[in-house]
Amino acid sequence: MSFLTIPSITGSGSAAESAGVSASVVSAVPGTTGGFFSAGTGSYYAPTIGISLSRGFTFTQSSLDNAAFQKSFMSEIPLAAINSMANSTEDRRELIYSMVIDSLVMVEPDGVPKTYRNNPLADDFDEFQSQLHKLIALGLSSELLESKAPIGTPMTAAQVNDIMFKYLDAKDEKQLTMSEIVSKGGKEKLYQIYQTVKTARFCFSKDANPEAVKSMFGSKWFCQQVLDNDSSDPTIAAVDNGSKRKEFELGIKLRSTGGVFFYLGNIVKAQTKANPKVVMLWNYDLQAKPTGEGPQQNVPMLVVKKNQKINGKVFAEIDYEGDFYVIPIEDAGYSSQTMSMLYAFVAMNKVPGAIPASPAVLIK
Repeated sequence: MSFLTIPSITGSGSAAESAGVSASVVSAVPGTTGGFFSAGTGSYYAPTIGISLSRGFTFTQSSLDNAAFQKSFMSEIPLAAINSMANSTEDRRELIYSMVIDSLVMVEPDGVPKTYRNNPLADDFDEFQSQLHKLIALGLSSELLESKAPIGTPMTAAQVNDIMFKYLDAKDEKQLTMSEIVSKGGKEKLYQIYQTVKTARFCFSKDANPEAVKSMFGSKWFCQQVLDNDSSDPTIAAVDNGSKRKEFELGIKLRSTGGVFFYLGNIVKAQTKANPKVVMLWNYDLQAKPTGEGPQQNVPMLVVKKNQKINGKVFAEIDYEGDFYVIPIEDAGYSSQTMSMLYAFVAMNKVPGAIPASPAVLIK
């Protein structure tokens, strides 16, 4: 895959107006006002008016085939970015989770793990969707937790004075704070610099089914709870040490933006093969809240027509290796939302250094 971007567009425009009148007056006294308005045969008056417009623009096009973009493109999508997108509206949560979650790992109380792959071409794909629906029905969400990490060692007042100007220069950019603490002996006042650290994690809302969540995973999975210090993966919230024998553990593996492209490619393969299979999501327009039970998958996630004539507007179309693919606008489920999310994921990979300083397009 190759990507191009248009980092800048410049344009200019102008408008000019003109107006006038020309006349030929045949009169006995043409130099007077009365003679002008009492002209004889052969006189004529010709008013003129005109306007001219001009506009133009130029744009630069840059190739993103560079290490900075590709490194971000192939790295796991940060959960902090997913958090803001998934929690904006409830009806987009399943769509976003379906795009970014690569697999689910459920560890049963007896310690046996079970992996569910989010691949439309895999045999256990239906099991993955069933597990995801149950988790969403239980209130699966995400949140950002703020904590303070100490920077350096405690300092005396004299040491603070020595570094005060450096601290003031860096405190806003590095999110630093300074607090007064008491030494172990309690005789001397010391000062500690802290840095605010934001950590994203998956959690369950208490508004859905808190009793079921507590029974299955433990209370540490609830949102607005303190992270377990022993948890090395922010996407996994560990259960209480004394209750691991009776509760499940849940692991969620996220994709990269490149992985999202391959996932959507598998969706296209699944629905354009000999025995087509369309990935379906819940229809939030028909039900207030999914329950995780029963046949509730009824809206296509992405609709792509292959070598079919579409009577109407299309969202996108392309000729590829002799075949014609179209994403329609009507009767296309969440296709437009899926493509909008895909664009947002690509935009997040345009990190500093990804767009070359000098515009260039690589031609091979």
